[in-house]
Amino acid sequence: MFYCVLIRFTDADDDLIFRVNDDGQYEAKAIPPQVGMKAGDIVQGFVKEGSLSSDVIPLVPEDKSIGKDLTLGQLAKKHKINLNKDTLILEKKARYCTHLCKIDTKTYGLPQTRQRKVR
Repeated sequence: MFYCVLIRFTDADDDLIFRVNDDGQYEAKAIPPQVGMKAGDIVQGFVKEGSLSSDVIPLVPEDKSIGKDLTLGQLAKKHKINLNKDTLILEKKARYCTHLCKIDTKTYGLPQTRQRKVR
């Protein structure tokens, strides 16, 4: 199983650190608070923008990389991931795909707009 993580924060490019573990997988090591993952999470791969969420492109580090750390920016450059468009996929027991979108709560019966008089 796996789930999707949309990582599009500019600070995360340098602050999110992965380590290549002994099994030859990218493992999250240091995570900034605005990124929805935890230390120890394993990266399965990524999905290109417009592709099906099941079309995961695996990320396989080189054998000589075991034990080395790299930032999200370095990982993206190495594997040609577009951080503004592509989706990073983590291995998990369940699968979650999320996307941010702006909605008007009034459309769903939850009015949040107060009409105010202009003086």
